[in-house]
Amino acid sequence: MSSVLAGMTTVSGAINSAISGSGSILSATVIADAKTADNALITIISVFEALLGISSTHAPVRARMTRDMVFVGAANPATGMTEAKALAILGVK
Repeated sequence: MSSVLAGMTTVSGAINSAISGSGSILSATVIADAKTADNALITIISVFEALLGISSTHAPVRARMTRDMVFVGAANPATGMTEAKALAILGVK
């Protein structure tokens, strides 16, 4: 499972790099959509980490989700998204 998380983290990093390096090439709408998708991915990564008891390397301690937060459907402190919202944004049904 950790290789899946590593892959998802790599994708998140690639999205961030693309956003940062795009300059004025991308429209504000495309950048906003990319940031929303990245936040959704970060939320899902945090959910997996919380359920597996893995310490996150991409979020400060105060922004980490806990198992209890996942079980009650709480929003990720770092992104403000719930798991359900993140999955919907990513098109997972």
